[in-house]
Amino acid sequence: KTIATVLAAGYIDSFRRLHPSDLGNTLPTPEPHVRLDYAFVPGAFVDRLLACDVVKAPDAVAASDHFPPVSEFDE
Repeated sequence: KTIATVLAAGYIDSFRRLHPSDLGNTLPTPEPHVRLDYAFVPGAFVDRLLACDVVKAPDAVAASDHFPPVSEFDE
């Protein structure tokens, strides 16, 4: 319900926008099977979105129990 509310307010799911068929699972790091983390952007800024990826580097595994999404925007 929360995600639907955010989308209804005009925000865009950055990861889904750029990776429509990738599940984007982020939790737990040993074997991700749940998408817990999102990177939403106001609809007015979606044209500035350059990248949004889930960081699955070894350092991320040591830092947290889930992988973070990272977005990059054009100025």
